Amino acid sequence: IGAVDEAGRFIYPDRLIALLADDVVGTEEGKDLLIYDVKCSMNVEKAIVAAGGRPMMAKTGHSFMKRVLAEHSDALMAAEMSGHIFMADRGWYGFDCSLYNAARIIELWSRTNGLTFSEELNRLAPNLPTTGEVKVPCPEEKKLETVEAIRLAFEDYDSSTIDGVRVRFNNDSTGEQIGWYLARKSNTEPILVMRVEAVDEKVLKALLMMIQQRVSPIINIDKLLG
Repeated sequence: IGAVDEAGRFIYPDRLIALLADDVVGTEEGKDLLIYDVKCSMNVEKAIVAAGGRPMMAKTGHSFMKRVLAEHSDALMAAEMSGHIFMADRGWYGFDCSLYNAARIIELWSRTNGLTFSEELNRLAPNLPTTGEVKVPCPEEKKLETVEAIRLAFEDYDSSTIDGVRVRFNNDSTGEQIGWYLARKSNTEPILVMRVEAVDEKVLKALLMMIQQRVSPIINIDKLLG
């Protein structure tokens, strides 16, 4: 599904995922799991936890999402950055129907007590500074070893290797997440997909400098650095 706000501005699907996650948590007894893919904003995890749900990161891909959802009877929904959203509450069937998802989004917005759509989005999932998805050229035969080398370059940070490597950066004082870096191999092109997101522009700039220092010796990331 795709959406625009009241001013015609495009809304990235992971912001819609955060909005829906906040709405569905607590609606069904025994179901509190929400699944999202590795390319999603950290806003998604934050919205799920704030609502009292359990976040679960999964591999990117339509078929992978459906499989993970089918394996977890306690899941309320699964969704990915591409806009595929699989609702599994209210007796819905766990497949991604754009018409149904649009109706759910309109329904929850109708309960926002006069807030505009963008105001409700900004409350739960504000736009965070990000590089967006960047395609970094990488020969097919080098993909796996390159991703592994990147993982090793960030061994001193927490990371997920569900799909490539997603490095988590936390505030040293509070422990709160301040940003992340993803590097995963494309299944269809000779590229690595990379993305960096941060809580503000200053942190994003600092993370990109660190990534340049650690990753540039492994692979050319000029496209990521801009």
